Amino acid sequence: MPEVRGNEEAAQADSAADSNKTIVFNGGPIMANPLTFYPIFYGNQWTASQADAVVTFMSDVTGSDWYQVARRYTDNATNTPSNEAPEIRSIFQNTSDSVGVAGTGGKNITTNDVWRIITTAINASSFGDGSGEPDRDGVYFLLTSPEIGESGKTRGFCRGYCGWHTFDYLRSVPVKYAFVGNPVNQCPNKCGGQNIAMNADWGDVGTDSMMTTIAHEIVEVVTDPEEDAWYSKDGSENADLCVWNFGATETSPSGAKYNMQINDKFYRIQRNRDPKTNECLLM
Repeated sequence: MPEVRGNEEAAQADSAADSNKTIVFNGGPIMANPLTFYPIFYGNQWTASQADAVVTFMSDVTGSDWYQVARRYTDNATNTPSNEAPEIRSIFQNTSDSVGVAGTGGKNITTNDVWRIITTAINASSFGDGSGEPDRDGVYFLLTSPEIGESGKTRGFCRGYCGWHTFDYLRSVPVKYAFVGNPVNQCPNKCGGQNIAMNADWGDVGTDSMMTTIAHEIVEVVTDPEEDAWYSKDGSENADLCVWNFGATETSPSGAKYNMQINDKFYRIQRNRDPKTNECLLM
């Protein structure tokens, strides 16, 4: 399990975007083929409507104008991230299931546990593909419900970050994966920032708050999947350089602030770094 490095979405109290940093290409691959997302809804408090909201968002945001900023990133062969809608294969993972973390009740996990939970699901063909093999063009997400804590080697969810991504090898395949936690009980002011739900469909501040972190990790993993492609001199990736930068916002019918509407849904999503101008853009 590699140590999580400069690929975390920092909690609001601990980080601010630095407009003077420049993102550069360092020679590694990007994810140019059509993607498949594999969200694992981990924990006992996920509802079907909340999970559906996340799946809908993952599909919609990668087809939005906002995602076109990520498509300005290229590799050595001038490939760009695919504009094709991702396939999404999701599962629910109860903390009492055997894939959970032995000896902890499954509610307090570490970065090593994240990798173990994901690889166990892959090996068991839990995503329904029947192969039991990792997907080279996939991104695996461990998305935790409010009762789940996560700790890194020196920091942890809500104490230093809201989410992270990295990669490791499974049978010689580089597996790209990410963690995003639900902050509603543990740190709503650090990884959330609003106390009003934006969308009545699921009516949940925590799920709403996770959306910007999920978006953050998506654009970082497609442009720096193996941590050797696009980042600044200090290791910051594109979304790191615009973290918590939302730009102008409007007020949704529920009274919450938003800066993006996709179909009939409202979101407050951070801007992303343009590799050509080094500006933070929402498009």
